[in-house]
Amino acid sequence: SPSNTTTSPSARIGDVPAARIGRRSFLRSGAATAAALWLSSTGIGDGEPADSPRDVLDALVGTILPFDDPHLPTLAPWAIADRIDQLFGLLASPTFIASLRYFNAASSTASFVGLDAAQRRMYLAQWMLDASDDRRRFYTSMRSVTYFAFYSLPEGWPAIEYSGPLIQRSGVPK
Repeated sequence: SPSNTTTSPSARIGDVPAARIGRRSFLRSGAATAAALWLSSTGIGDGEPADSPRDVLDALVGTILPFDDPHLPTLAPWAIADRIDQLFGLLASPTFIASLRYFNAASSTASFVGLDAAQRRMYLAQWMLDASDDRRRFYTSMRSVTYFAFYSLPEGWPAIEYSGPLIQRSGVPK
């Protein structure tokens, strides 16, 4: 059957017409390929990771919130991580899990989970100030959801001098 499009001989690769691809699409696909190759070279995504996404989330929460501050209520990092997952369902997101694995494996010395508290704080500070928008966004997003989850729990309210919903305090039934 004759084709409605004509292809010049220079636009053919063997017997197959060359695909037309825009510069942006080419750069995007090239960047995606480079990222996939880099991730495969780091071992991220290969087999079972040493640290589970939940371990990484617990360590992040434990580093973001100042649990060593005596004014902070005694909540465990895992309780905040539970609340994050309850509110946002992030641990069910493949993209979020891949981000956690990248974050955990990006340190040149050890996984984030394997660092001590001082090293974790330094590592987070590096991500906060990193030249990469993606790293800064990850840090900012994790800090925001962690604080949101913490202050959504009644145990976190005294830290911000919040005495609870106005309706409950006024004695009006729900």
